[in-house]
Amino acid sequence: AAPVTPLWQKFRAAYAEARRRGGALEDLDEFGWLLEELRVQAFAPELRTAVPVSAPRLAELWASMT
Repeated sequence: AAPVTPLWQKFRAAYAEARRRGGALEDLDEFGWLLEELRVQAFAPELRTAVPVSAPRLAELWASMT
């Protein structure tokens, strides 16, 4: 849970803020799906993820989005 939690908190805060402002959610939605893939990888690795994902990759993607 350690690599997922900080990204999840940032995502939820940004998503709530974007909805409040009426902003575009497409990029955040995509990030959210990748975050769900990371959760699957962390908590149920036997299910396998649809795309390769890692905490450092998502952190890098988040940094490029903000």
